[in-house]
Amino acid sequence: MNPKKLGRLVPAVNEKWKAPLSEFIAHCYEKNQGRLAPEKIRSLEQIIEDEESRKTARRERKAQEGTSGSPTNQIKNVGPSEGPRNEA
Repeated sequence: MNPKKLGRLVPAVNEKWKAPLSEFIAHCYEKNQGRLAPEKIRSLEQIIEDEESRKTARRERKAQEGTSGSPTNQIKNVGPSEGPRNEA
């Protein structure tokens, strides 16, 4: 839902059948999320802080993986299997 386009969803005086905008948004949220309100309400600052901490942790984890020389980062040369072939 684009906030810029919500204005045109406001019902006009002659559109009595339309729900008020707040009810319409609540209905759309419930339809998409399956609940009336978010399970955990966080401020924008909290969301940004959590995102930054996740990014930092991921960078540190990737840096450790890069220095450890783990075999998961190496590309293996995979050829045909050496077992018996059934070419009937």
